[in-house]
Amino acid sequence: MDGAFDPRLRRPGRGPATGIHRRHGCVHVDVTAELPPWARVLPDFRPLGPDETRGFRTGMAVTLPFADMPTYLGHLAQRAERLGVAVEHRHVADLAELDAGRVVVNAAGRAGELAGDPAVTGVRGVHVVLSDVGVEEFTMEIATAPRWTNVFPHPGRTVVGGAALPPDDPTPDADVAEEILARAVAVEPRLADARVLGHEVGWRPVRPTPRTEVDDRGVVHAYGHGGVGVTVSWGVADEVTRLVATVAG
Repeated sequence: MDGAFDPRLRRPGRGPATGIHRRHGCVHVDVTAELPPWARVLPDFRPLGPDETRGFRTGMAVTLPFADMPTYLGHLAQRAERLGVAVEHRHVADLAELDAGRVVVNAAGRAGELAGDPAVTGVRGVHVVLSDVGVEEFTMEIATAPRWTNVFPHPGRTVVGGAALPPDDPTPDADVAEEILARAVAVEPRLADARVLGHEVGWRPVRPTPRTEVDDRGVVHAYGHGGVGVTVSWGVADEVTRLVATVAG
């Protein structure tokens, strides 16, 4: 899904060129027995009945925006280019290497290492990308377990997950993907006819409390959001903009 709850991703006009599209579906929740108050303002909200929760403590049917990440990231890059942003690729081993006088925002994939922050850990995520077999509605599970089931239809493909595995979990990526696919087919049997287009495996930087603040050197840090990075991205960007203004004076 990614980016479900920020109003800027729910505005009319988002479409294929941006990678943002709307889907109706069900969210199954096991972390609480009560849905949060803000859930009721989401489009097409309806609490799930006891015969719909699939054993979860609660749940809701709702319409949410989804970000098809390759298209969405391309859209953001093009938007930045139109605004005059220059992109430079370089290896940085220490934030002190960066030119003096610049306002530095540390939001790198290894931001925790650059900041000397031992609270950041890597959590392994695995997705299975399937061909489109006509599944229109999404399925999302919110649980504390390191493995769950998400079915996210995108134009031309369906992405299924999920996993949040610590570094010491020895399960091979291929085995995790096989388990994910089996769980997804159990939830949505039509996926049994889908072709596997590929696997997506990556490490999410996770921190017990995500960090968005200025340090005593004037570096703005924004990292540690784990698997909800896109969901909170616009709000974090607002806060980073505010912090940069305070540093720049």
